[in-house]
Amino acid sequence: MANDQAIEQLKRQLYFDLKRDEEMAMTEYLVSPISDLDLRNSGKAGGGMASLNYLLRPISMAGGGSATLGDSVIQMETLVKKLELQSILPLDLIDKMETMNPKEIDDLYNKYIRK
Repeated sequence: MANDQAIEQLKRQLYFDLKRDEEMAMTEYLVSPISDLDLRNSGKAGGGMASLNYLLRPISMAGGGSATLGDSVIQMETLVKKLELQSILPLDLIDKMETMNPKEIDDLYNKYIRK
């Protein structure tokens, strides 16, 4: 019984949060399949098992992004190299770094830091 009350309370909250009050009456919403779908999609239903598709999704999609994990690593490495280069390069080269691609940054890094 307590669980049913908690579910109804969540549905009532979703009714307002998802602006269902603009579409239908509360009593209509509570008995409709829409409220069940909203509850399931809200992640507030509590417990349960994750689907296999969810567990096997690409890591980069966890945050809603489309880049692959490898691209993220390259971007991070490039940012670290830029930061290190900013401490030793003359101002004109620091300005040019903003328009350089990761390969050019890598070459610059190898020239000035790795020598």
